[in-house]
Amino acid sequence: MNMKLKKMLLTVILIIGVALMITSCSGVEITVGWNLEDEINALLASTPFTFIDFEAIPHPTSFAVGNVFVEDGVNMIVTPFTWSSGIVFAGGSANTAITGSAGHAGHDMNTNNVNIRFNFNQAVNRVVLYLGEYGGNMNISINGAMANLSGILGMGTFILGGVEVNVLTLSATNGIILLKGNVNDFYIGGQEFFIDHVGFRNI
Repeated sequence: MNMKLKKMLLTVILIIGVALMITSCSGVEITVGWNLEDEINALLASTPFTFIDFEAIPHPTSFAVGNVFVEDGVNMIVTPFTWSSGIVFAGGSANTAITGSAGHAGHDMNTNNVNIRFNFNQAVNRVVLYLGEYGGNMNISINGAMANLSGILGMGTFILGGVEVNVLTLSATNGIILLKGNVNDFYIGGQEFFIDHVGFRNI
């Protein structure tokens, strides 16, 4: 190894060492090679989630705004939807589907211009759900903070209502959301939007 290459390697090692020392002092963690898909798979494999798969709801079933349905002890309330214009619309419906449009097997729930509010009835700091978005805008609200988005796929990681929202984009229409943080109030919906395999857990 020539002297020039040795100096370059020593410089790189020194820079990494200084960065790690600064990070250690500041209390900020660096995750080397972090991968959201790996984290979700590891979390689902190691942590017992309760899953809502909408299988207990006969197909076809439609729910209007104000209707409540229950699965796995969780009350789900159909609530009005906010269009991209800011207009709040209360004439939509939540409908069972068997098309696999959310990217998971069995029944999906299609939110056709409505939101679905989940009352988990317990402390929850991890939520995972499969989704499919096929047009229009979507709403997501956590702990009273609502985001009105043209679409959530491709957004990566952001904070909403004090909770870390991680979006794993699997295709042009499908993805998985992982929420990390204390989720006291949560709703989600869209115009041509599907959800399935909604898991929740406190760790």
